Amino acid sequence: MQFEHVFVIGAGGIGSHLMEPLARLLAYHKEGTKNITLIDGDFYEEKNRTRQLFETRHVGKNKAAALAEKIAETVFPISHHPEFINKEKFLQIVEAKVLDRNQPIMVITAVDNHATRKAVIQALDEAGYPNFAFLSGGNGYANGQIMSYVKLLGEPGTVHPLDKYDDLRFPPDHIPGQQDGCQEEAPAEPQLITANASAALGLLWTVNAMLENDQWYEELHFNSRTMQLVPQGLPIKFPQIAIDRCKKVSLSV
Repeated sequence: MQFEHVFVIGAGGIGSHLMEPLARLLAYHKEGTKNITLIDGDFYEEKNRTRQLFETRHVGKNKAAALAEKIAETVFPISHHPEFINKEKFLQIVEAKVLDRNQPIMVITAVDNHATRKAVIQALDEAGYPNFAFLSGGNGYANGQIMSYVKLLGEPGTVHPLDKYDDLRFPPDHIPGQQDGCQEEAPAEPQLITANASAALGLLWTVNAMLENDQWYEELHFNSRTMQLVPQGLPIKFPQIAIDRCKKVSLSV
């Protein structure tokens, strides 16, 4: 499956491990794309050095801008937006980048809050994009999971995340930058660098499987201490007839 544009939200613990290999995969794969947009409103700080892959020169710089700069030096230039997004802001970015809404797009959230994930899912649903793959990676201290939500030709290929996960339907947190007060300064939960790297690996594996039209899974669970990456449920594969129809629709527009 070829995706016209890939959007990545989050350039921190998971995103900083994911972005460079993802850019290489997309740049050199026969079904890849160089249309990549990275979004994050956070800034790189000294305390992030323990597990985020930035350089000393990036301290004090916006994470999306810093990673985009790094990827431009090692792979190729990508677009970036140095801001936190809500549903409306995300749709504005997507609509400015995607000229043919029938072309499949991929959206990856590498964030640590459920409210942002929910906002992105709702944006994709409400805008009526018929062909997309939404991937979300998340982790705690050592464990985590990758979740996939896909639509082809307007039909869901997986269970809707808001029907499956209570913490997405009723997020216990808020979108960064959308709420005043002390919560914005609350310290992040401790995480192992191996957990961030495992989440990034699970996302990269899923992206590659989708590009290759190999089997992928609605969920992958991992434990970075026991070196386990375990699929949940039956393997899924894009129907070739749907892929062909997506291409025909796009060519005819």
